[in-house]
Amino acid sequence: MKILHFANLKKKNKYQSLLRVGGPESSVLSLVRAQSKKHHIGIINTNIIYEEKNKKFESFKINFNFLNFFYKNPFVKILKDFGKPNYLIIHEIYNFNIFPIIILSRFYNIKILISPRGTFSKIALRINKLKKLIFFKMFLNFFLHFIHGFIALNPGEKSQINKLYKSKKIYIIPNGFEKKYNIKKKNSFISFNNEIKIFYLGRFDFYIKGLDILLKEFETYLKKSKKRIIKLVFIGEHRKKFGFSSKELIDNFNKLNPKNKILVKGPFYGKKKFIEISKLDMLIQPSRSEGMPNTVLEAMSIGLPILATKYTNIVDILKKNRCGWEINHKKNNISNFLLNLENSNKKKLYQYGLNGLRYSHKKLNIQKISNYCFLQSKIRNYKF
Repeated sequence: MKILHFANLKKKNKYQSLLRVGGPESSVLSLVRAQSKKHHIGIINTNIIYEEKNKKFESFKINFNFLNFFYKNPFVKILKDFGKPNYLIIHEIYNFNIFPIIILSRFYNIKILISPRGTFSKIALRINKLKKLIFFKMFLNFFLHFIHGFIALNPGEKSQINKLYKSKKIYIIPNGFEKKYNIKKKNSFISFNNEIKIFYLGRFDFYIKGLDILLKEFETYLKKSKKRIIKLVFIGEHRKKFGFSSKELIDNFNKLNPKNKILVKGPFYGKKKFIEISKLDMLIQPSRSEGMPNTVLEAMSIGLPILATKYTNIVDILKKNRCGWEINHKKNNISNFLLNLENSNKKKLYQYGLNGLRYSHKKLNIQKISNYCFLQSKIRNYKF
């Protein structure tokens, strides 16, 4: 099978975008690598020609100048070099550059699939609501007539897409982790030195990622707890947004609390990231909106139990396989969980981490997902 991917990858640092803390680049490239072992795969990008040692996929850079596109038509050159693909998978929505790609792909009778990656959730649609409404009404709805269907990361996202586009085919193809490093959680909950380290890993977007709720709830926990044995660790990129620095906000909050109860670290990349999180005890993902967070899959893959909201679209897996718990944004929900955690059976917590490790390696390995979903000339839904 020949598959072309359109994804705006960014060369962030010397490790390149795959080794960033998270984001769509990581999951797209993980899928591309897995597919390239059995299929002819290429990536079209507007930023860079993606270079990687021993890569088995092709990479193309395309210049989206209007005159250049419709007179010189670089997309035709890509098709000439790569060959006509069975599918073109577009990994974004809010980008005008996808429209000429859709039209030209349709002209060449190429099946187009779009992966929204969580952008159709209720919370995501509320952000910049007017701009998105205009974008949908004036552009997106017209061009989506020409696509074959969508790729959802899980049943939750399939439901979100189906509410907007009932007539389109929707395939479920989840994110997965790459089994690159033989790293597992070394210390069980039984051997704790009277401390539990709960960490958040990812982009410091306080609203979408629910970090505002997490900080308030952790402050409540510290006021109520007599033991105060839980430490909160933030690992990620410190970005300036809306006029303030996320790191400064956490540092200011830290001054109000006992020393060393909140720690900001990272970002870490590649193997170093897995080594760092293997020293911690539990991942918390308090997001308001997600597609299917890679950080959860990575934490499960090394044997860490998970706390997550239903908006991560992975809570059903956590509960069914006894590898994590659901949290919500109601007042005292997270703080009460932390208070109970202090007196929990540590052996049970360790077992939850072990359950997650076993399930993730059996069902959420990206190579297994790719082998199951992408056949010789067809795509099929993944069964969790």
